[in-house]
Amino acid sequence: MSKENREDLLKAAAFKLDHGDGIFAYLIYRPIVYVLMKRIYSRRRGSPNRITAFAIFLYVFAGFILIIEGLRSPLSPHLISWMENYLSPLVEIFGRELIGSLTVGRGFFLLFYNLALLLDCLDGAVARYYGITSSKGRLLDSFGDSFGHIFVLMGLSLLFFQYAVLIAMFFLAYYALSITHLSYKFEQLKEGKATLGEVRPLFKIGQFKILLGTLDYFVMSVNLIIIVSVVIPRYLEVILYLLDIFWLGCLVGYVLVVASGYKVVV
Repeated sequence: MSKENREDLLKAAAFKLDHGDGIFAYLIYRPIVYVLMKRIYSRRRGSPNRITAFAIFLYVFAGFILIIEGLRSPLSPHLISWMENYLSPLVEIFGRELIGSLTVGRGFFLLFYNLALLLDCLDGAVARYYGITSSKGRLLDSFGDSFGHIFVLMGLSLLFFQYAVLIAMFFLAYYALSITHLSYKFEQLKEGKATLGEVRPLFKIGQFKILLGTLDYFVMSVNLIIIVSVVIPRYLEVILYLLDIFWLGCLVGYVLVVASGYKVVV
């Protein structure tokens, strides 16, 4: 394979050019994936499933950080008070303020949570580059996203217990959108009305297909909650309402647009 062809394959794998991705993935995460692929994985084949497993660990670990810091909330004694007897030193450490309202726990959460999404992008890039994608790999990847965010939801609900319903609403709206989309695609495939691998994007920028409602938007929603709670906490409730409106709008809008005849998969 020539150097030019290898570079094209590397770029296509790292930036997921065949399918497309969200705007935040292209602006933040996939450029880092491209560098990692070029410096490391273009020379040494890695195991996508091992990368996925580590991403799952980071998602869960990030969620537990919020859960531990959230043990100080008035809600925690009614749910998991027994944990305080064993985790009280960690509760104290993660609750310490670093700069202003930025606590150790929230700082670590932002670090590990975003590393998890970075690895979530990297595992697929490695699999595409070496042509070793598989249904089991996709199963593990989807499981990791969902399983890890169970703990993130628990942590956010404990940390911001007074807004637990608003937080749960946009989590449910996102996963309802995912289920609706997957169910629709599955029925299209059964009826022979869809073609695998060809996705109609929201819009295109050069080779990049920009999609709406992908995981990176959801991750940025979670990041926004933590950042607002640190920088401008008095506006946290407003931001949560806006996030709920956005994700509910994506869910309802998807159904209305598809029902009107717009082909998501062509």
